Amino acid sequence: MKKNYRGINLFLFSILLLCSFSCKTSKEKITTEEAIINTPAQSGTISSIDIPSPGFFWLLRPWKKGTLATMDGKARFAEISFKGKSGMTITQLINFPEEPIDRTFVTAPESGICITQMRGMFFIADIVNKKTKKIIPLATWRFDELNPIILDQKNGIICFRYNASSGYEKQPRYNIIYDIKNDKVLYESPEEGEENSLLCPFTTEWVFCVKYNKKVKQEYFLYNWKTKETINNELTKKLYNIDYKAVISPNENTNIKEGYLFNEIPIPGKIYNKNVKITWDENYENVKVIPLDYLIPEGKWLYSFFISADGKWAASFVGGYKGYYDEILNKRVFFHLDSRYPNGISMPIFTDEYYETPKRFESFVEHPVYGMCFAGEKRIEDKKGNEKLYLSLYKMDDVLTEINRQWEKSD
Repeated sequence: MKKNYRGINLFLFSILLLCSFSCKTSKEKITTEEAIINTPAQSGTISSIDIPSPGFFWLLRPWKKGTLATMDGKARFAEISFKGKSGMTITQLINFPEEPIDRTFVTAPESGICITQMRGMFFIADIVNKKTKKIIPLATWRFDELNPIILDQKNGIICFRYNASSGYEKQPRYNIIYDIKNDKVLYESPEEGEENSLLCPFTTEWVFCVKYNKKVKQEYFLYNWKTKETINNELTKKLYNIDYKAVISPNENTNIKEGYLFNEIPIPGKIYNKNVKITWDENYENVKVIPLDYLIPEGKWLYSFFISADGKWAASFVGGYKGYYDEILNKRVFFHLDSRYPNGISMPIFTDEYYETPKRFESFVEHPVYGMCFAGEKRIEDKKGNEKLYLSLYKMDDVLTEINRQWEKSD
């Protein structure tokens, strides 16, 4: 077993367990009067609708239309659904894993797969067939696990990925491709590891891949994990030439169908990176690298993007604001992705809240009343100092309204 365990995750989960004993039952409904509809404190910004949660939840991921996947107060895979303007229900999807977990949560909505982990142990649930499995794909101290990626959403095929531990960099990667539905390993790296690291599926067979010699990046290419065929094209060459370092993730910062991704490239002589939009055509040619500095105030920077499943919306943070004690603060922003805007991306629409740390594990969701929203967890203190958990929703209709208002004003 691996020795480099992340102790902080035990602390995070201890908070989850404490909350699970004090939360109400998962079927409770919330009345309309209890929802908090915030009014923007600053002109040109938008505010959230905060729905009190009927129980504890932790981490949000995309799930079926109109719902979110989450972990409930007993560490079970669960679903958040909505009723009316303020109704919210947390329902367990399956009685699993009910064990301490790390801050890992991967979903494949098309096949009904949920994955989380604790150290080297992965917990996998096939919600459709009500099957669960605990698995340690690689029990060794020579490699440290990364988040698994979904290679085939429809059929539930995933890749467990590993980096070499310190001192074992000769073959720096290890990959295990696993068919969840049929409980079958389809591919496994040689015992000593390999040079290739699988990053992002472009189709159910072709994966964007990076090759290393020890820990030095050699090239990017497309790799067919079934036939072992490799392809270099204008896109893979361009990403290598611009020293592209960041990870690409389907349905997070990458839209394969529309041919674009958002991410960062290094700036020579600077300690921070430049956020860009990279586009390509159906043949992975005509590649364009579009800097996004013009979208944000001078002296500020953009963080990673998270895009909606339909490819029409993006969420990010803008950093570089100063707090009362000169601490660095960040503001949430949203973009509309449409061909009517320059470079296919609208002006940023800011929320009116500041964050010390950019949040992760939030998700877009199609709300039955509000339409497309961006959902996140939020804790609010009452007058007595007691903290309550809310599901915070930002309406994309509000984003579009503000874009149009500012657009008309500028004309």
